[in-house]
Amino acid sequence: MLRGRILSMQIDLRTLSSDDARRDRFVRQNTLNTDQFPLAEFRSTDIAGVSVLRPGEEGTFHIGGLMTIRGQERPVVWEARARLDGSTIVGTASTRVRLTDFNLEPPRLAILSVEDEIGWQIELVAERSS
Repeated sequence: MLRGRILSMQIDLRTLSSDDARRDRFVRQNTLNTDQFPLAEFRSTDIAGVSVLRPGEEGTFHIGGLMTIRGQERPVVWEARARLDGSTIVGTASTRVRLTDFNLEPPRLAILSVEDEIGWQIELVAERSS
């Protein structure tokens, strides 16, 4: 049974990347202010979807919770896909967040622009508990 809860996780915003290193530096320094706020934090509130993972089979589920970026907390849902590999659950989870939901203004410069909505993906690794 999939009964666990992710108590919390931290995302190092200094490692966010896209296809343009110059844009990434600008967003990290000016929009996210990663020198002062290097981490985004997520605390789960519930897991919904698949309740049983069978060895080798993939399951999908949702991880709902609260994300904090630069001191602003908002609800976020991660869509997860994982499989049971021995006693370990491995997979990925993704979500999309809007900068404006966290009171952050997307940069709009003559040579640079950033969409309001940003997609995030993480790798999941969880050990089976007894």
